[in-house]
Amino acid sequence: MSDKDLNHWLQMLFGLFNRKLTSEMREAYTIGLDDLTPEKLKLAFSETIRRHPTDFLPMPGQIRGYLEAAIEKLPARPSDADPNCSECGGSAYRTVDREDGDGQHAVLCECVKRNRAARGSLS
Repeated sequence: MSDKDLNHWLQMLFGLFNRKLTSEMREAYTIGLDDLTPEKLKLAFSETIRRHPTDFLPMPGQIRGYLEAAIEKLPARPSDADPNCSECGGSAYRTVDREDGDGQHAVLCECVKRNRAARGSLS
């Protein structure tokens, strides 16, 4: 998440509630929401603006709750993963060792790439 993205949404939210956004509040919201992608921030704040029922500013945990509710309403997307794949077990991701030797991370499975290429929609 970029500071610019979060700042945009915080300015909008605090403006709606006619509150001053202090540096302490910005830091608290940043700590609470810094792992969200720009897409998830948009979804979270949009849902918060639509649904928050009180005159009190929603806290980061409440904004996350609105995000979870919004994600649940999204239509399910069919997976390109092979449900019988021995590498990912149909999850679309497999774990590989990090190049720096510090643990593992998830990468898109080859079965997804093959299925997308077969459909002509490699993205």
